[in-house]
Amino acid sequence: HKMKKVEKWFHIVPCSLALAYSITALCTNTFGPSPSGFCGLTFSGYPHGCESNSEVECTHKREQFNRVLAVIGYLWPSLCIFYVSIIMFRVYRAVRDIEINAEKYSFLAKFKGHNKKKTRKRSRRVMIQGILYFVAMVLTWGFTFTFMMILLISKKFNQVINTFVLVFNPLQGAFNFLIYLIPVFR
Repeated sequence: HKMKKVEKWFHIVPCSLALAYSITALCTNTFGPSPSGFCGLTFSGYPHGCESNSEVECTHKREQFNRVLAVIGYLWPSLCIFYVSIIMFRVYRAVRDIEINAEKYSFLAKFKGHNKKKTRKRSRRVMIQGILYFVAMVLTWGFTFTFMMILLISKKFNQVINTFVLVFNPLQGAFNFLIYLIPVFR
């Protein structure tokens, strides 16, 4: 019953944030193609090179607002990583507490002794799966966050880190799919 009350917010909050972010970017004319290959926030004028070439008129000009949007836009993945780690830890603790309570009423545990490794295997699986989800998020968004911080602080485009971003960002779904399939192959 508690979950039904909270479940709608798991849909409302992410959708509202995405819409607010997108509408703000559209209203401020900051969406466009980037040199990195993604279509999203533009940190330079469009078409590329228009700021240095006076013959070409910029349709998207660099604005300070772009940086604010970028910091907010790339701060969310950091908050998501933090959120995922907390939620996975809480799930692990809940499963472990259930296993500990079940051990109290186990016939084998009372009379023959028990092997904690065997009786707490579910909480161990949950812990490993939580760690894998966390690592998948860090692999996916760590390079993006690093790339954006370098770009915002030094205003230099790092091609090596950008290549990692272009490789790992699309793989988040694949990582999650593989982690989701782990129990199937056990």
